[in-house]
Amino acid sequence: MANVPALTDQEYEAKVTHAPRPVIIDFGAEWCGPCKALAPILDEVSQEFAGSVDAYQVDIAVSPEMAARFGVMSVPTLVVVKGGTEVKRSVGLVPKDRLRDLFASVAATE
Repeated sequence: MANVPALTDQEYEAKVTHAPRPVIIDFGAEWCGPCKALAPILDEVSQEFAGSVDAYQVDIAVSPEMAARFGVMSVPTLVVVKGGTEVKRSVGLVPKDRLRDLFASVAATE
């Protein structure tokens, strides 16, 4: 998966619910080809928006409870959370420009 930090169930409250800025959670799996293709794109775009949007990855095999909490039915799924509430979602592999637009739209509403 990505070099974006992993998010565990134990860290969720501190890193997502009480985050000072928007968070994008990348739900994926090691066995998922599109997830592997998204990883370097997510790495690059998340670095561009460091300081205005936080990004984390969740392996659904490691944290099935978190995937269930968000109703993740397929991977990759990107979920945008602000103030502990989901505000946007993107399902499937997205090109870099669309991922950049997602980050920008979230950062602009901060």
